[in-house]
Amino acid sequence: MRKKNSPAASLPPIAPAPGVPLNRWYAVFFCLGAVLTLLARQWWVAPPAKTPLPPPPQAPPALAAALPSPAATPTPPAAPWGQLQLTDLNLQYPESLLPTNDVPPAPLTWFFEGRDRQQVAELLAQSSLAPLLQQQLMAQSVCEISPEGTLLRPPTNLVCELPPPARIAIYKELRKTVRNPYHYSPFRFDAAKFGSWLAQSGLDAGHQALFRQLSYTINDVVYFSDCPIIESVCTLAEKQALNKSISETPTLLMQLKVGPDSDREALAKYWAQYENGKLMKPLLDSLGKVPGGSCANVSFFLPPLPRQRLYTFPDPVRDNQRTDCFWSAMNFFNDPPDDRFSDWKYTVETLRRDYYQVPTNWIYGDLILLVNQASIAIHMCVYIADQVVFTKNGVDIHQPWVLMRLADMRRCYDLDQPFRIIAYRRKF
Repeated sequence: MRKKNSPAASLPPIAPAPGVPLNRWYAVFFCLGAVLTLLARQWWVAPPAKTPLPPPPQAPPALAAALPSPAATPTPPAAPWGQLQLTDLNLQYPESLLPTNDVPPAPLTWFFEGRDRQQVAELLAQSSLAPLLQQQLMAQSVCEISPEGTLLRPPTNLVCELPPPARIAIYKELRKTVRNPYHYSPFRFDAAKFGSWLAQSGLDAGHQALFRQLSYTINDVVYFSDCPIIESVCTLAEKQALNKSISETPTLLMQLKVGPDSDREALAKYWAQYENGKLMKPLLDSLGKVPGGSCANVSFFLPPLPRQRLYTFPDPVRDNQRTDCFWSAMNFFNDPPDDRFSDWKYTVETLRRDYYQVPTNWIYGDLILLVNQASIAIHMCVYIADQVVFTKNGVDIHQPWVLMRLADMRRCYDLDQPFRIIAYRRKF
C-alpha cells in the first residue's frame, strides 16, 4: 500500500542520462513522482461494493388496477347496425286533423282503480288538500262505483282550485291507469322553456294564466293533464292553435350510410332480424357503389306497420285508444296488426310463450318494457339501433309514432317513481 507522504518511494531506480549530474536527476524524478501521485489521488476512486438493486416500488392495488396496460388497446368492433346519421326534428299535429267545429270536450273524469268511495276519501285526506276542499270534492262530485274502482266527475271550479302539492298527489294516483289518458300520459314541458312556449301557444292572457294554474312541476319538468278544462273555455281558433303547439313532439330522422368498405352482408343480417336479408341486399349494394357512399332512411328497413305509422299522429277515425304503446310495440312485425294486443293479459301470455328476456346487447326488434317497483308495466317500445327506439308515448291522438333516443324516452316516464327495463327477444 502506498504511503501518502512518500510518493517517490515506489518508483524503481533509474540511471541518469550522460552529462547530467546525478543529484539533478534525483530532483527531476522526485518532482515527477509527486505530480503523478497527486493526479492519481484526484482521479481514481475505488468502486463501491456490489449490492443488488432494490425492486421497483409497487403501486397500491387500486392504483395498479388503474394503470394502463402496456399492451396496445384493441380497436372496438364496428357497430352491427352500421354508420348512422341522426337529425333532430319536431313534429306538430297536422292541419288536416285539427278540429273544424266547436265541439264541447268530454266531461272531466277521475277514475280511481281498485278503490271504493271510502278509500278515495282517505286518499284525498292524505293529499295535502284542505279539509273543506276535500268535503266539497266528495260531496259535489258525481260518483260511480264499480267492481273495477270508483269514477268521480269533479266540478271544474274545484279542480282549478287544487294547490300544486294536492294536484301532484291526486294525479299520481290517477296516472296508474290508462282510463285516465291525460293523467296516464301528461303533456311535458321543459320548465326553463315553459314560459316562452305558453306565450306562443295561441291562448289569450287569461287562458294562459289558467293553463299555468292547472300545471304542476316535478324535477324541472312542467306537466299538464287537464285538457278538458282548458278546451271548455277556448275558442275554436285557440283550440286549433293549442292542438298544434301542445302536440309538438321531438323525434329523430335516422339514416344509414353505406360506403364501398361497408360490410353489406352484416348490415343485411342486422336490419332483417326476422325477414330475408337478401331482399335488402340490392339496395345496400347500390348505396355502396355510389362514390363516397350514400344514405338510406332507416324507415325503408322497417316492417309495414312502423313504416306506415312513423312520424304520423293517430287518425281519430281509424285509430282509438287501442293503438297505445303496447299495441304498437307488440304489432311491430305483424301485418295486419293484432288488436288483441290492446288487452294486457293477452300481451303477457304472448311474452311468456314467444319471447325470452335479454339483459343487454339489445338488437333491432327487441321489446323494451318499463316496469315500476310494483311490477306494473308503464310503457313498451321497440329497440332499433344505437340506443334509439320506436315508440308512441301515450294513448291520445296528440302523441305520434316517433324514433327517440332511449334516454329521452325514459325521461318522459320518469315522473314520480323509479322503474327498471326488461327487454324481450322473440323466439325464432
